[in-house]
Amino acid sequence: MILNGDILELALSTTEVSAMVFERFMELITKDGEELFGQIIYVPGNHDHHIWEHTRETQYLGYNERHPQQELPAPWHKTEMFVEGL
Repeated sequence: MILNGDILELALSTTEVSAMVFERFMELITKDGEELFGQIIYVPGNHDHHIWEHTRETQYLGYNERHPQQELPAPWHKTEMFVEGL
């Protein structure tokens, strides 16, 4: 599934309301225990891009804090929606 921009419509509502609406959207298109999509790709829009940049940077810093003995990886340019093993 490809979600193309401004799924979190932050220009029209608060972050909390936008997140609740998005969560409800996901509940309506998915069933518990059933995987509809092998992968979800989210392309941020101009109204929500900053939240994904923040999340990407937070994941990168958290990974580096949890793996201090490893060589510092190059910053990644995507945000994993479902993170396993990071």
